[in-house]
Formats: sequence, C-alpha cells, structure tokens
Amino acid sequence: MNPCGVKVFEPIWFHLLGGLMKNLRKARQARGLTVQELADILGFSRNAVTRYELGTRSPDAEFIKKASKALNKSADYLLGLIEEDKDLK
Repeated sequence: MNPCGVKVFEPIWFHLLGGLMKNLRKARQARGLTVQELADILGFSRNAVTRYELGTRSPDAEFIKKASKALNKSADYLLGLIEEDKDLK
C-alpha cells in the first residue's frame, strides 16, 4: 500500500529479480565461474551480468535462455519460481 492507503501492484519482474539475483549467483558459483567468465560464455558484458545478480537490472528472455543453457539450470530455477536446483538432463 502506498501512503494514501491505495494498494499498489508491483510488476511481476519486481518479484522475480530477487530469485534471479540469488539463484543466478548460486548457479554460477557452483560451476566455478567468475562473473567475467559467465559474461564471455553468454555474450553479455560483465556489468550486465553483475546487474542481473544484484537485481538492479531486469534480464530479457535471451539472457535467461542463454544462462539456463550455460549453467544447466531451468529458467524457472534461475527466476526463483522453484527452489529445486537439479541439473537439467
């Protein structure tokens, strides 16, 4: 609610960023990759990957797809929609 007592709806990405921030970093570290190494693999800048991990920037579908494949994790896991972190088969 805002100060006037009106319920404010936040965009869905606002809630997803928290999960992405936590799970992207966790998956990257589990693979033993630095931010720069992951950025090089994905074809994104180090700054972009850092901003996604910090939750200061919203990733696009291309980033999520590439990160899912590179880290062998589901997009749902990276987005924080599920807690299970099993590798993809």
